[in-house]
Amino acid sequence: MQIHCRANYERMLRRMVPREQYLEILSDINVGKKFFEQWVLREAYIKWTGEGLSRDMRTISMDEGSHMLLDMEDGYSGAVWAMNPMEINWKYEDIILG
Repeated sequence: MQIHCRANYERMLRRMVPREQYLEILSDINVGKKFFEQWVLREAYIKWTGEGLSRDMRTISMDEGSHMLLDMEDGYSGAVWAMNPMEINWKYEDIILG
C-alpha cells in the first residue's frame, strides 16, 4: 500500500517503466494516479519475487504471475502480485463490542 505524496514523476518514471509507457503516463491527465498504479504494481512484484529495489523495474514482465490493483480510498494505492491463479475476496463486517 502506498500513500500518495507529491513526487518528481518524470524522474521516477524514467527508472520505473519502459520508454513508451513513460511517455503515455506523462501525457495522461491523471499522471499522479497512473504513476502510483505502476509504482504499487511494480513494488508488489519485487516483494513477491524477493528481488528488492535493486531490480531494474523497467524489465518487469506484466505477464508473469497474477496481479491486481486494490480498491483503496482516495490518496492511497495498493496492489498484490502472486502466482497463477489468484483470487481475492474482500469481506467487510461491522463488529459491535458490548
